[in-house]
Amino acid sequence: MQQAQDKFVIIRDEFVPMIEKFQEMFSFVKGWIIYSESGIIPKTTLPNAQNYDDILSKEYAEEFPALTEDRRATLFYTSGTTGMPKGVSFSHRQIVLHAMVLAMNLGDEPGNIKSNDVMMPLVPMFHVHSWGMPQLILLKGMKYVLPGKYDFEKIPVIMSQEKVTVSAMVPSILNMILANPRSKELIGPLHLRTIIGGAALPEGLYLRAKEINIMSMAGYGMSETAPVLTLSSYNYEVMKLPEKEREAFNIKTGFPVPFVEIRIIGKNGKDVEKDGKSIGEIVIKAPWATMGY
Repeated sequence: MQQAQDKFVIIRDEFVPMIEKFQEMFSFVKGWIIYSESGIIPKTTLPNAQNYDDILSKEYAEEFPALTEDRRATLFYTSGTTGMPKGVSFSHRQIVLHAMVLAMNLGDEPGNIKSNDVMMPLVPMFHVHSWGMPQLILLKGMKYVLPGKYDFEKIPVIMSQEKVTVSAMVPSILNMILANPRSKELIGPLHLRTIIGGAALPEGLYLRAKEINIMSMAGYGMSETAPVLTLSSYNYEVMKLPEKEREAFNIKTGFPVPFVEIRIIGKNGKDVEKDGKSIGEIVIKAPWATMGY
């Protein structure tokens, strides 16, 4: 925050005491917008504090200024680089293109995401735009379920109550959901589909999820690419494979999504052999690769 010099900050009420304790570090902030589940925010010494619900209830009379599509829209920080964490930024155009390609690609099997799906991503919004899921949801007009603070006793209950059909998460989150003895009873009837990223999807985890009717598919990306580069969505050739072979494809990183170019380069600067064994560095080109650090 000190590097980005944020002017307005939205926080949950539970963070107010912590920020009050260190508020001298945030003298550059012009206003704090506080959200509370109850709709009532605590008394605070933070300057220009406003209730999130009050802002929503007011009629917004001002018109948004006309912005060019190449103007910076987001900035977040990644520690997955050399040296200190770096701010990664993206333009409005990049985020829209990324969402459009997700909508197109995840509409194929095995994702098969449609406008009548109910989605509850279990990826924090600070984690690369929640993998672009909020933008995808809004673009397709899907129902968007926000579970609040992750409570793995409650998450299967929320999924059941809200009839969630699609999610996104890292493997460790899926593992914690499967550890809940009520997940089979609560999630099984939903035939949940979930996108797995952040780490490789182990075959054993995939099979355990399948036992309770959760279909998993993998993807790959980086903070610097907004993040999606590949998804295990089926093309025509994969669709022709027997079911077991198609499922084996689900746990792989899949194909590059449209408009993404990927090469794996060896120490000699040339493409490595496509033999499943050769090691090299990944080089990518994408319309939504970061504008810069």
